[in-house]
Amino acid sequence: MECININRLFPLCSEEPLLSNAQIATLSRLLTHQGTRLRGMASATSSIPAGYTYLGQFISHDIVPKTNPRARGRTVSPALNLDSVYGNLSSDELARYFDDEGCFKHNGQPFDVIRTHKKALIPEARNDENSIIVQLHRQLQLLHNRIVKRLTNVTDSVAKIVLAKDIVTTLFHIVVVNDFLRRLLDERVHNAYFKKTRQYILALNAPLSSVPIEFSLAAFRFGHSLVRNNYTFSKDPTVNFTMDRILRRSTSAGLQENEQIDWSLFFIETSQKANSIDMSIDVGLGDIPDEGNIVLINLNAANTLKLASGDATLSYIKQHFPQLALDVDLFRQAPLEIGEEAELYRAYQVLLANFSQKRLPLWLHVLHESRHSSNPFNALGKLGSIINAEVVRSSILHCYANRSLKENQSMMAFLQDAPPLQRFLEQTRESIPHTMLELIHFLK
Repeated sequence: MECININRLFPLCSEEPLLSNAQIATLSRLLTHQGTRLRGMASATSSIPAGYTYLGQFISHDIVPKTNPRARGRTVSPALNLDSVYGNLSSDELARYFDDEGCFKHNGQPFDVIRTHKKALIPEARNDENSIIVQLHRQLQLLHNRIVKRLTNVTDSVAKIVLAKDIVTTLFHIVVVNDFLRRLLDERVHNAYFKKTRQYILALNAPLSSVPIEFSLAAFRFGHSLVRNNYTFSKDPTVNFTMDRILRRSTSAGLQENEQIDWSLFFIETSQKANSIDMSIDVGLGDIPDEGNIVLINLNAANTLKLASGDATLSYIKQHFPQLALDVDLFRQAPLEIGEEAELYRAYQVLLANFSQKRLPLWLHVLHESRHSSNPFNALGKLGSIINAEVVRSSILHCYANRSLKENQSMMAFLQDAPPLQRFLEQTRESIPHTMLELIHFLK
């Protein structure tokens, strides 16, 4: 059977839909707990600080195009090059986003982006659909501006912007590899892909034509499970923001003072935690503005594009990439079994045949296998980790056309040796930030 002509990581597709329309409709209600309060009361939290949920969504916005066919937006590159922040640096966009000194234009607020005609003046409109992500966007603008002010040996403003973008992008890559992926991937998978690099599925240093659908429609959508019902933005415990408020704020008015985030509540070990990675999805994602129910969206997309099941994908990796399977201990991976969570009992009943026939959709497989993860942060299992590591590594390397990552080379060493960053650090005598919180405070 021929697969639909779209970029895939593996030449696999399901011969028939893995779920019926009736199953999808039922699961969209059960997994988002529509009409119940289970998600807020019964779901386990993870060891992952809550901010990494939205760092992941920020990454997705940079490399994955919009899935809503009615929405218009920028041309999205599969390279993790922060075009969502910088745009394409055309003459029009340089004039739109930057001032004469090469800094991002601002409104004087350290937590919100500038707005004109009631719209955020940023390349990626999706980053303004969530009051947490737009503040992450603003932090990267601030980092750029601090770096520009330190580039005293560069006089041309456009040259400053280009150089600062290279530096900010490499710093961001370091945080993605050392902080975000280290927390969220299976430890053996992270070691195999980033500590002593080997080529596995995608060719090392080869540019991606687009992000594979196994990543964009399944594996990287694990973040939907991390979403909490509510968040504390400041140290005032009486001020909480529900997902409904975070997603449905008035973007034309901009952020209010009480929405300013204290990032220590999102990116350190003692901060509020994300929900655990499992098939239970916050009720707030059951009705996303202009989108709808996220479970319905994800499972319908997988059916339409005939995305293979998790078990079929695992079998293919073991057969065609045995070295990868050995390196990450995939051959001893325990088969998935139905769980015992009370809040998911009815959903498991809907999926009984899928479990017994090893036909669980890839997205649900990735969510469910995390129960078997050995990662100390209670993160992804091996299949989800492999797909995410493979694609994010390629998306990062896509940004370094003039350099090549070598077999057995550490990804961190490769990034830290990037010439623009090295020259900047020699000039400023600064230390490299290795975590998201360190990046936010870098050069302050």
